[in-house]
Amino acid sequence: MSLRDLLYSSFEFKKQPNTWHRYKALYANRTIRFTSTQWPPYAIHVFDKDKKRTLWGISGSIMDNITYSMGLKYVVKAPDDNQWGYRSPNGTWTGMLGDLERNESELAVGPFVLTSTTAETFPHGDIYIINDFLILAGIRRPFGTQVFNTVSTFDLQMWLLVAMFLLVLSAVASAIAATSPQMRSRCADCRRGLFAASSCCGYPVAFSS
Repeated sequence: MSLRDLLYSSFEFKKQPNTWHRYKALYANRTIRFTSTQWPPYAIHVFDKDKKRTLWGISGSIMDNITYSMGLKYVVKAPDDNQWGYRSPNGTWTGMLGDLERNESELAVGPFVLTSTTAETFPHGDIYIINDFLILAGIRRPFGTQVFNTVSTFDLQMWLLVAMFLLVLSAVASAIAATSPQMRSRCADCRRGLFAASSCCGYPVAFSS
C-alpha cells in the first residue's frame, strides 16, 4: 500500500477513533510530500540552514504538528507554475492540485475554498478556517445628510474668492451704469415704471431724477 493510499484511508479514522493507533504505526518514519504555494499568514515557506524548505503559518503549523505527532517527516515543494490550482479545458489540473493529480505530492497545504469539482476529485479534511468576506469602500467617512452640505462643498478660500468676484462684478456693473447714457435711460424707464405701478396701487413712490 502506498503512502497516498494510507492517507486516503486514514480519513476514515474519525469514524472509528480506536483505529488511530494502527494508522500511526503505519506512518512512523515515513516521508510525506507536501505541495504549497505561499499565502501569508496561512502558508509561509521558511528555509533552514541546509536550504530545506519548511512550512510555517496557520496551515503550515497545523501540518507540522500533525506530522510530528504521527512520527512523519515531510518535504515541501512549490508548484512549477506557482498557481493555486484549477481544472484546465483539457481536463488536467494546474498548481498544487496538478501536483496531486500527477502524484508528485500527497497533500496540498492550502487552505482551499472547497468547490463541488475539487470535492469530487480530491479527498479533503474538515473545515478549520472560516473567513469573513466584505465589500470595501473608498470613502473616509460614512455619508450623512447635513444642513450645510452645500456650503461645505467648497472650502473657505473658494467661498472668499466667490465673494470677492461678486463684489468686483457689482462694482463694475455700477460703474458701467453710471457712465453709460443707454444704461441711464434704462434706469429712468425703470423708475417711471415703478412710479406708475405704485400710483395705481395707491402708494406713490418718489424717485430722484
